Amino acid sequence: MDTNINFHTAWDNWDAWSAEMAPYWSEDMVYDFGFVGDWFASPMQGLRSWFDGEHMHYNVALPDCQFTDFIRAATDQQCTSASYGIARWEAPFAGVPPPAGKPWVRVRDLDFYQMDGDRIKTNWCIIDVVDMFQQAGYQLLPPAPMATDGYLPPNAMDGAPAPLSAAVDPRDTRASERVWRAALHEDYALRQDEARWWAEDVVWYGPAGVGTAHSREEYRKHFLEPLHAAFSDLTMRMDMVVCEGKYCGAHFYLHGRHTGTWLGEAATYRHVPIRFGAHARIEGGRIVQGWLIIDIPRAFHAMGIDLFARARLLAAK
Repeated sequence: MDTNINFHTAWDNWDAWSAEMAPYWSEDMVYDFGFVGDWFASPMQGLRSWFDGEHMHYNVALPDCQFTDFIRAATDQQCTSASYGIARWEAPFAGVPPPAGKPWVRVRDLDFYQMDGDRIKTNWCIIDVVDMFQQAGYQLLPPAPMATDGYLPPNAMDGAPAPLSAAVDPRDTRASERVWRAALHEDYALRQDEARWWAEDVVWYGPAGVGTAHSREEYRKHFLEPLHAAFSDLTMRMDMVVCEGKYCGAHFYLHGRHTGTWLGEAATYRHVPIRFGAHARIEGGRIVQGWLIIDIPRAFHAMGIDLFARARLLAAK
């Protein structure tokens, strides 16, 4: 299925494209993309809705986007991937036009898949839209507290994408899942700032507005503590946790009241859903690498802030 997407097989021909894609998806499949305002509605149900929605819109804006998966972890009924796509930004994305030079951009992307037998039932997908805009010069947020190193592959010989399933030790899978579930519970559900499951020299590729941490202390100081300080009455809704070998992923929401400054925005006291897609590489009982994308436009929309309108103003200058 991903090969057909990367080859852009009959991408703008519904009859041919649907014939290629139908064998992989349940008839009532759901494709849940990140928030893009009024560009198209999400989630989408059924192949036609996806084709007319995210698929056509994305491929017109970023034609022939070539994706490289660097993590792909799976069980028999669940799967996750972390990837980046490379493309020229050639047409408006969520109503935001590209700069005149139509720059090349690197699109941070992740997916989570829930199977129904041998077909995909649900696909959660998030890209880091704010990071893509900022690559093009549209600075929507204040300067990040840490520089960004991008969204780099694992620093390990575990396969490409990692892990190579045939080489996975099931004991590693069980051990990794214990660590990963504990870290998610403490860092998000319990709002603890200690980050005790993270290695001291962890490298964590954070989202736009935060940057890349090169230590447990930087992860705590520049991500966990500001998040916990900005939102009260937090609850967590987990959609999926999946691990294979030393690699894990999670797709989840935090819901809370925005009672402090976050990513430059003062408290609005509104109820805000924050959508997360996270991945980790775990060695020796500690997270040694991490990757995170947040659906920042969705959270800001709930705060009463239209990041796409902000980007359009910058594009018009």
